[in-house]
Amino acid sequence: MLVVLLLSTAALINSSSSTKHQRTEDLLYVIMVGLQDIHRHM
Repeated sequence: MLVVLLLSTAALINSSSSTKHQRTEDLLYVIMVGLQDIHRHM
């Protein structure tokens, strides 16, 4: 489930017209939020 979220997010970020640096920051942010969400449900 988390993998699907990350893949869909990565695809969405890659399809955007932002710079590579901004894309990396967005992906890191999404991963952090996803890990916090998993930790909350454990």
